[in-house]
Amino acid sequence: MRSVSLRSYHEFIGRSARFSIPTDSSWRNRAVANLIYYQTNYFLLSLCIFILLSLTDTLAVLVGLLFICVPILFLMLMDIAPAKVRDPRIVLPAIVITGALFIYYINHVLRFTVMVLIPSLVVILHALLRQRNIKTKITKFMESTRTSEQKTPMSYILELSGINVNSFEVDL
Repeated sequence: MRSVSLRSYHEFIGRSARFSIPTDSSWRNRAVANLIYYQTNYFLLSLCIFILLSLTDTLAVLVGLLFICVPILFLMLMDIAPAKVRDPRIVLPAIVITGALFIYYINHVLRFTVMVLIPSLVVILHALLRQRNIKTKITKFMESTRTSEQKTPMSYILELSGINVNSFEVDL
């Protein structure tokens, strides 16, 4: 896996950046090309926004991580090494207590979810509204011809999301 260099501020949102609402036929190509070209900027922007939002409500982040990320990790580990629970007298109270805590902390869980979704929304809006320049088109073309060892993190994320980077057209 390889990393992509950080693009300049002026190119990302500064003087040379042009924004417009995409046409029906160009929004997919524009979004994928921008996501690949500005991926380091997007990761850094998302991280900064999430950290700033986390500073406003640290308890929401901790509770959200506890109730969202820990169960996902637990389910992933259970898939690796399945365990059988033999005593329902332990499982049922644990489920009831966990459910009651979840309901008690639902406000924090929802805040954490919003803290994760706001950076994602900012990135998607920028990728859709930022007009492509010749550099993004060339980078998109180069990315579509790379082997799996040379892929970037954004290429992997797009492929996990079901978006095939190779299937999009490049209009030069």
